[in-house]
Amino acid sequence: MRSKLSDWFKERLGLDDLPFFKTPDYMYKVDYWLGALVASAFIYTVITGLILLLYYNAQAGYNSTEFVINSVPYGSVVLYSHLYGAYAMIILAYVHMFRIILLERIRSLENCYG
Repeated sequence: MRSKLSDWFKERLGLDDLPFFKTPDYMYKVDYWLGALVASAFIYTVITGLILLLYYNAQAGYNSTEFVINSVPYGSVVLYSHLYGAYAMIILAYVHMFRIILLERIRSLENCYG
């Protein structure tokens, strides 16, 4: 029954003509995506920072932070997600950096001894 239904969809939508291909195995590893994760955390932090910038007054810093937390709808969610997004970006950047450094060191040792 299932193959008949999938065959019907393939025929109806013309899916046999599309160039489907197998996803490479290296794309399933997290370390392949570390740079993109750092970039996405940075973009998320910038977007939440711009939202917070609409409500922040530098001359009354503590009071404006209290205003964002207590009076702005979902202000505390945006503020704390901005904070933890920045933490995630820093941690991911360090993990990415150390992974690259260690991987290059291992490759250089393999070239020397192998």
